Amino acid sequence: MHPMRGWQKQATTCYASATTLAAEEVPTDAVCFHAQQACEKAVKALIAATGSAPQRTHDLTTLLNDALVAGWIVDPLRQPCEIVNPYSVTARYPGVHLDPSLDEARSCAATAESVVQIATGLIDATPPRKG
Repeated sequence: MHPMRGWQKQATTCYASATTLAAEEVPTDAVCFHAQQACEKAVKALIAATGSAPQRTHDLTTLLNDALVAGWIVDPLRQPCEIVNPYSVTARYPGVHLDPSLDEARSCAATAESVVQIATGLIDATPPRKG
């Protein structure tokens, strides 16, 4: 396949996800990508809450380690973040073929909801702690 076709596919996927939130045929890779992005932003919020600037990375393991160093207890976030980590930016480029099922996409969305809720709860209720 010509690389241009891969870029066209990604453009079409992004467009479809932006315009068909409740469509019957949801682009599952886009759902998983946005779920990963939600988790990434939630972990970066933990880091930023301590006054540190989060690294410019999409790797959730790296970001969780940074949040731990910043004083947050991140164990409840590790397993959920492992689920969505493969769907970061690299999965949005041609040549990387992740084709999640609808069940996988739903699992990623539920995971994102959980991670965001946990991180928000930590920020709202608990000062950062070392450990």
